[in-house]
Amino acid sequence: MALDIATTHGGHHKQVRVADILAATFHALVGPALLISLNASVVALGFEAPAARTGEALGMPGWLTVTALAMALSCWGLVRWAVATRGTAGRNAGDWLVVLMAATIAFPFITLGFDFAWTTIVAFALFLVGLGTLQRVARVSPAAALAMVPTVVTLGMPFLLGFTLMAAGWTPPFAVTSANEAPAVA
Repeated sequence: MALDIATTHGGHHKQVRVADILAATFHALVGPALLISLNASVVALGFEAPAARTGEALGMPGWLTVTALAMALSCWGLVRWAVATRGTAGRNAGDWLVVLMAATIAFPFITLGFDFAWTTIVAFALFLVGLGTLQRVARVSPAAALAMVPTVVTLGMPFLLGFTLMAAGWTPPFAVTSANEAPAVA
């Protein structure tokens, strides 16, 4: 079954198959569904959702963090659908997108017991995976890479905030707290 949709390119018609629409929908929803179901499982066990706790640690409402992560995962799923069938480079980019999505879903769970400094370091590693993925997607489809840019930039915000706070002299509770104190004069 095919739908006939007119494009804006000179009035030409393009066939869009229902299977393509279903595949795109599946790719857009699988990441957010995994994120929400894993966090809901933790909530069902009587704990706070890890993704919500991650946002609250940054001073953001937990629901906003979960929503932002779900939107990023949805974007990456659509990008994967768009590039994965485009030869070897497309499959490579698709694999990197799967790794990025899995790492993003796992991030709140992995960093649960971490202090601020270690969470910042892991966030930086996740951002590097995002940049590597973006580069591979750009080789296949610059338009798809452009669609990913806001989500990858947003992915980098936690590590930028963490590094900024640490560079400004903030030291976590476990660290030496006299970093900015002048030595005592005898």
